[in-house]
Amino acid sequence: MHAALVSFHFQPDKVEEAVSVYNATVAPAFRQQPGAVSVYLLVNPGTGRGFSLGIWESEEAAKAFEASGTYAEVIAHLSPCYTTPPVRHLYPVLSHFQQMQQGADGG
Repeated sequence: MHAALVSFHFQPDKVEEAVSVYNATVAPAFRQQPGAVSVYLLVNPGTGRGFSLGIWESEEAAKAFEASGTYAEVIAHLSPCYTTPPVRHLYPVLSHFQQMQQGADGG
């Protein structure tokens, strides 16, 4: 697995708009990409600073998303909300833990 960590700074008065745009454009585009596992948006509403974390099956899948032009397209949708351009870095996932949820029957 690989993670794409995008750091950014939204204008604090545009955080709600940015979240709405993210949910309408970034998340659907991510879901359609081969090798996409999950995506998270983390934002401090008071400062506008935050991260988008995309989890990918492989480094190749993470790189293909950016190379396809799709990453640039979704970032363009958010550009009115940024104070500075976002920065994207790829990292291998070296450790992972996921809490398993119990079913309705307790098991």
